[in-house]
Amino acid sequence: METITDTSILDQIPFSIFIKDLKSIYLYSNLVNARYSEHTPEEITGKTDFDLFPEAAAEKYRKDDSVVVESGKSSDRIEFIEHNNEEIILRIIKSPFRNEKGEIIGVMGVYWEITEELRDKAALSDNRSQLRLALKAGEIGVWNWDFKQKKLFWDEQVNKIFGIPGIYQGERSYFIDFIHPEEREIVSERLMISDMSETEINTDFRIIRPDGSVRYVQTRGEVHGDRNNNPEKVIGVIHDITQKRLTRETLHSIVELNQSVDRLSMEEIQRQLLKEAVRLTDSRIGFLYFVHEDNSLSLKNYLISGEEDNTAPENHRSSAATGILDTCIREQHPIIHNSCDSEECFAGIPGKTIPMNRELTVPIIKDSAVKALIRVGNKPGIYEISDVDQLSLLGENTWNIIIRKQMVHSLEVAHEEALKSNKIKDRFFSIIAHDLTNPISNIRILSDHFTTLISEPSPDIDTLRELSLILGKSVITAQELLKNLLTWSRAQRNALEYQPETLSAEIPLDMAIEECKPIAEGKNITISSSRDPGISVYADSNMLQTILRNLLVNAIKFSSVGGEIILKLTEENNSVHYSIEDFGTGMNEETVSSLFRIDERKSTAGTNSEKGTGLGLILCKEFIDSHDGKIEVESQPGKGSRFTVILPGIPAA
Repeated sequence: METITDTSILDQIPFSIFIKDLKSIYLYSNLVNARYSEHTPEEITGKTDFDLFPEAAAEKYRKDDSVVVESGKSSDRIEFIEHNNEEIILRIIKSPFRNEKGEIIGVMGVYWEITEELRDKAALSDNRSQLRLALKAGEIGVWNWDFKQKKLFWDEQVNKIFGIPGIYQGERSYFIDFIHPEEREIVSERLMISDMSETEINTDFRIIRPDGSVRYVQTRGEVHGDRNNNPEKVIGVIHDITQKRLTRETLHSIVELNQSVDRLSMEEIQRQLLKEAVRLTDSRIGFLYFVHEDNSLSLKNYLISGEEDNTAPENHRSSAATGILDTCIREQHPIIHNSCDSEECFAGIPGKTIPMNRELTVPIIKDSAVKALIRVGNKPGIYEISDVDQLSLLGENTWNIIIRKQMVHSLEVAHEEALKSNKIKDRFFSIIAHDLTNPISNIRILSDHFTTLISEPSPDIDTLRELSLILGKSVITAQELLKNLLTWSRAQRNALEYQPETLSAEIPLDMAIEECKPIAEGKNITISSSRDPGISVYADSNMLQTILRNLLVNAIKFSSVGGEIILKLTEENNSVHYSIEDFGTGMNEETVSSLFRIDERKSTAGTNSEKGTGLGLILCKEFIDSHDGKIEVESQPGKGSRFTVILPGIPAA
């Protein structure tokens, strides 16, 4: 331990003086210092602050010593202490204590009382306490820039805002280095005071803390001049407005999103939510998950810096949430990882895995359940509570927008369905009132006429034969219409159960041909068919027979007397194809486009003035949809039509 031998000069100085070694052991204390510590110089020498002062004060003095030793620079601070049952104010200057070689071997401290100097107003004591409390409560730091000494001083609250320990007194450039590079030049210019033309400083800017996090601050300063009215110093305050600024930005994003909700799709709203989440937290990657009742996840969108935003493939769903995501769902609490070194800190997206050096996951909670997760990562600085607050605010309000959008969409769909249902109902009653009434009325009229002729003494056999043929056609028409009406009615009430099975593809085709033979023979129409052998189909036999029968009846209706209809059964690309081709009247594009819509379908008479409703084709389309199949129509006016039914092949076992 070093010793101090010549202390005679130091003992005569009217300030408190002490010297400590690198272990904070007192090497020397003059009489004035001893008085303040209520010990003799001999009692102080060889002791540490922990032997002389309360632990909290001693720890603070030790940290102050460390700052001076490590920086190699002096510190200058104001301290309030209690002495003789009164609070007094000390100014304390600590400097590195060096040996002959210039090596730092300890700390030398000088302090003196400045209570009277500062109490130039009677109420200073009360005002000081109130000011300190107000500054602390408002998280406002105080700084002082002395032009003559070219020194900048700020208090502990400024250091807290800047994310560094202790207090600071030093060069202005140290402060400038904290300013965000994008704003450093313009803020430096605003802080340059050359004359008294400007008496106030007022500016907002960003700073970058040592840990890389970005904060928004607001500083206000007042310029003080000397007797010659030259700038002497600036006394100011600085306030962390990060929360206020980010909240304002978040609310602005929510307002913009809310105003554009009507023109954005659900997917666009989700993408906008993710973009804002990444922007507000200064992240480089973002994910939006929807949470299902079984805690499985659907990745809806993801965004990677430098790339286009991406919508995940439909049903990109994991079996269950795991790791960080599972914890976030179970605990319904945000999770921050600023030092990721585990397998949990990887994000899986379609086709690759992305490492994350830090991440933040925030749940969106509604009705006591987690509905979605916003996950962001790879921020240059650390994630903080302010990031959590912004994402929570953004997520909750955007989710409300999504719910509102869903409700509006549901109402629109319900409205469209109601309109469609009304059109279907009107069409249905029209069929019953007109299309079914006509053939039944014809049957009654023909029956009465037939009875009258039979009653005559010498009935005209040719007339009776003609009436019999007409009566037969009317019966067939009514029968076909009733079949379709009953089948369609059952389908609308979900009373028809879809019961697929594997069967020979020829069976329903042969049954449809057999059922339609009498109608074809009535117009002398030839039905020919070609079939690939051994084809099986996975289908509901009754539905498939109804499909083929209705298409064949339709082909007969629009074929000329003596015409031909060609049926083909083939297998292509693991699909079964039924083709029904006629060479009759054909259709234009407008008619083709409305074939399978009951609300737009218009009945067209056949080549023999056969009546129809179009209901048979509607049934065909609904039954084909039940099989996950499709129907293709090719037609030209005057040349005929070809309807092709394509059904999926037999599913794998």
